[in-house]
Amino acid sequence: MRLMDEHYTDHPFKGARRMHTWFTMDKGYMINKKRIERLYSRVMGLQAIMPGKHTSRRNKEHKVLHRNPNYISNQFLK
Repeated sequence: MRLMDEHYTDHPFKGARRMHTWFTMDKGYMINKKRIERLYSRVMGLQAIMPGKHTSRRNKEHKVLHRNPNYISNQFLK
């Protein structure tokens, strides 16, 4: 858990899956993915930093540029 905490401090954007890859590939520990997930989220209370919900939702104040209504039919006429 100390190694996981130190690695999370340096790389807070990595989730439990990437933490499992780091333990198995880089450190050489044979550890189950489910154990890492349990320690990461439930026991230690860690959570990866990621964008919040609705990051692609449009702003209602922004101007919307509409396409030509005949755009599809114009493509077939060429």
